[in-house]
Amino acid sequence: MIKVSNFPAGPGRPHAGLSYADLVFEYYIGEYMNRFLAVFYGQDTPKAWPLRSGRLIDPQLVNMYHGVLVYGSADERVDEKILTELGMRAISNLNAPCPPICGELTHSATGVYVDSASVTEFTSRHGVENTRPDLRGMLFSETPPQTSQYGASVLVQYIRWNRGEWRYDDQSGKYLRWIESWDQGDEYPLIPLVDQLTGEQLAFSNVVILFANYIEYNYRLHDVEIWDNTEMQRAVFFRDGLMVDGFWRAPLRDHPIQFFNQQGLPMQLKPGNTWVVVAGKSSEFNQSSPGQWQCLFDIP
Repeated sequence: MIKVSNFPAGPGRPHAGLSYADLVFEYYIGEYMNRFLAVFYGQDTPKAWPLRSGRLIDPQLVNMYHGVLVYGSADERVDEKILTELGMRAISNLNAPCPPICGELTHSATGVYVDSASVTEFTSRHGVENTRPDLRGMLFSETPPQTSQYGASVLVQYIRWNRGEWRYDDQSGKYLRWIESWDQGDEYPLIPLVDQLTGEQLAFSNVVILFANYIEYNYRLHDVEIWDNTEMQRAVFFRDGLMVDGFWRAPLRDHPIQFFNQQGLPMQLKPGNTWVVVAGKSSEFNQSSPGQWQCLFDIP
């Protein structure tokens, strides 16, 4: 599970390797910025870039998905939490060779990348168990859900200069990612977000927005209450051009997040890759026009 930066936008985009990920978590890190945690399970990427620092939410997610966290160091308080929870399953650029963590200008925000296959080899040599994890909790079905709500697109906005939109593509059956441009003045128009390794626009089978409680210690230090959520929390799901209102919960610290539809039955995702946005509970979610949805991020 590799940390991928979304800022600084100019030198750090387009990202590398996100199209190879089975699962990507997106969450807020302060100062109107977001960051990604990419899970590589079914296939490897020769380059996940740019690698950035760890956050307090990371050890929660890594334990739930039985992963190894690869990150570009962290604030001292964050690093202590990461090492306490993950031990040898936490790999910082400060204590790993090349490969798996390589690149010039290692002090730079965009100077380091990760070879995911080499992460497996590195951790195995250091005694980290590399068996098939138990990831029960996520269900998949080719059959679209029964709903009258169309989900042609969904915009996630932190501020005008940080927003991303998913637009459903009938031909591929996936949602294509758009992102604000920093090269066309202060209007920040949306442009296709491509993977620099393939030159193709990011395409995901499922887009999930779950609403969770953020804890703000200061404007750059946040935690998110994912663990020990035994009650149903709100979530919305986009697949097959449809939107489904539902719920999520995480009663077990060593099992994946569970998803449910409005009736409380397990929500079946579309087979393929999934992008999960962790939005604050105060975020506004509405339909700007038929089939066009938006999530305006906010925390208390």
